[in-house]
Amino acid sequence: MSKLLSKPEEKKIRERVPFGQPDSSPFPALVLDGPDDVKDVWPMKEDVRAMEFSGAWRSAVGALAIDILGGKARGKYVRWRIQKHFFTTVSAWRETVRWAKEAETKNFQARPLLVELSEGAPWGNYVFQILRDKRRASALFIQLFGTQNAVPCRRCERMMREAHLKGYTGMYPFFPCRSFIPGSALGGNKSSACACCSFNLTGHKCSFHNADSAAGYLVASDFTGSLPEDINDDNSPMVARLSPEFLISYIEERTSGAPASGGQEYW
Repeated sequence: MSKLLSKPEEKKIRERVPFGQPDSSPFPALVLDGPDDVKDVWPMKEDVRAMEFSGAWRSAVGALAIDILGGKARGKYVRWRIQKHFFTTVSAWRETVRWAKEAETKNFQARPLLVELSEGAPWGNYVFQILRDKRRASALFIQLFGTQNAVPCRRCERMMREAHLKGYTGMYPFFPCRSFIPGSALGGNKSSACACCSFNLTGHKCSFHNADSAAGYLVASDFTGSLPEDINDDNSPMVARLSPEFLISYIEERTSGAPASGGQEYW
């Protein structure tokens, strides 16, 4: 084990188990097994129904497909598959757009973008938060191409443990806790704040923000043991896919607007 870790932290990694929602949640379980469940699991709020389905929102939905997952992820997470022009679509920071172009040019392997179920709809809070503040798009990029941390940052662990008390289905908005390795080839970034903290605009408070704040923590690339992803294609297979066309049509029936074009390549 790395000398950066104390014995209790080494023990924490060795006994690490996938995080899930405790059975004692005061909220009803969310089960999304196919398109027919969308209306019940993701009810559209009245203020969203009153919105015009156009502009950046329509463009973002047109660049998004959602995989419904079974197995360990069932009732906890969905997988967002975003088209490669998504970051331009949501008017992300120019740096994030540059990272996306670099990732495509260098054929970087994207990791599954697992999004907490309760707000994971294209009319849920996560999409609107991205549209309202372009800084949040960089968090999506970190989650796509970052490295799973050997232990979650303090915030991710706290949010995971408290999620069931707040109506969330697991660690949010993403799972697992991933960071960029400082100075990595992609983006040449200096911060290693995790994607969840970055999404919530609290990256400066993340346990992995810099070398000093990460004392006692470790990113997976420096971890000498085996650290498989807790949720993967083998234990959480896709059972259905909500295509951009389906999502656009679904929103159109409840709001208004014209169709968007698809045909792009996904991450």
